[in-house]
Amino acid sequence: MITLIIIIFVAITVSFLCSVFEAVLLSVTPSYIASLTKTNPGAANRLRKQKENVESPLVSILTLNTIAHTVGAAVAGAQAAKVFGDEMLGVFSGVLTFLILFFSEIIPKTLGANYWRSLAPTVSIALVWMERSTLPLIWMSNQVTKLMGKGDEGQYIRQEMSAMAEIGRASGELDEQESKILTQMLSVKEMPVTAIMTPRTVLFRLPTDLTQDQFTRQYMAKPFTRIPVYDQEPDNIIGYVNRNDILLAERNTPKESIAVLKKSLLVIPETAKILPLFELMIKRNTKIAMVVDEYGSHEGIVTLEDIVESLLGLEIVDSNDPVTDMQQFARKLWSRRMKDKGIVLSDDGDFEKEER
Repeated sequence: MITLIIIIFVAITVSFLCSVFEAVLLSVTPSYIASLTKTNPGAANRLRKQKENVESPLVSILTLNTIAHTVGAAVAGAQAAKVFGDEMLGVFSGVLTFLILFFSEIIPKTLGANYWRSLAPTVSIALVWMERSTLPLIWMSNQVTKLMGKGDEGQYIRQEMSAMAEIGRASGELDEQESKILTQMLSVKEMPVTAIMTPRTVLFRLPTDLTQDQFTRQYMAKPFTRIPVYDQEPDNIIGYVNRNDILLAERNTPKESIAVLKKSLLVIPETAKILPLFELMIKRNTKIAMVVDEYGSHEGIVTLEDIVESLLGLEIVDSNDPVTDMQQFARKLWSRRMKDKGIVLSDDGDFEKEER
């Protein structure tokens, strides 16, 4: 009887551990590994390797688990026949099946799925030794995998993250605006600059022969910081001027044309994508770019604010744009955005849910 108990205990224990290891391994996320690098670089490195080649630890886990189930059931069945007799073998098999299902599948996998963060560093060590003990089987599995080919899972990551953002919003883990920002940032990868540019047909621009005092008298109230300038023809954009530069220079040289303050424009093709342009503008330390078609003709203007707005899904206010009360103006913009989301900005600056 004692021998039978020991056999069942060993088989279920091995299977229990294998199920915990499997649940922990499959629950570990890349973001967790990245955060673990700071506190436990050794465990992070082991987990990274195991996740990159997840077939190897899975082969080890499934091999030992299968051995525990098969050998344990066979040996335990033979021992039970000696202890209880053949007539009770059916009852014993039913009880053993229940024990295996409950103690080596349901409980361990639930524990592994719920506590994988605290278990992962220790499990990674155990998996290293398990892989070493099953190297021949891992090699055979790798050969079969190469013959069958490996599916590309990378294409699904973006959709999964977008779905997770929506799930987070629905469950209350993420605010609506947080979910919107995450979803928006995932959708701009292939978005062309033409989707966010200001088209030339509605673009505000100035002639280069305009004097600085003329600008002050005629265009002081225009709410633009960086203004494209043209030479002779409105579509012949040759650069841009900064409104603040004009106001400063006008004190000393009011009759000088704004052409002396002209700065060069970054020129980009209309096929350019938003994210590469964002990196380029940061690298060049510029906040405005001109979009041209395949023939070099001016199509529109893109600003750094336009790109940030497209990334965040929110309107960005340039602190240099001339509005009578910039803080009040920004507050009105935020109030409008939050109202669209069903959120009211109270007088003390707190967000309150709007009753519907």
